[in-house]
Amino acid sequence: MIAEGDKVLLRWRFQGHNTGKWMGSPPTHKWIEFWGMDLWRYNEEGKLAEAWFMADRLGLMQQLGSFP
Repeated sequence: MIAEGDKVLLRWRFQGHNTGKWMGSPPTHKWIEFWGMDLWRYNEEGKLAEAWFMADRLGLMQQLGSFP
């Protein structure tokens, strides 16, 4: 996590086993791991003003066999 001025950046990693339905596909019981980043901008009052999110969903779909 990095904070500078009115912005905070968080880089994250998610990992686990696919044991339930995902987007209509049955569980694969495969180990999955994917990454992403969130960027938040706060206003002068310290309240969240804007948020941007990015995740490697294509990589996740490929790991689950949903996309070649």
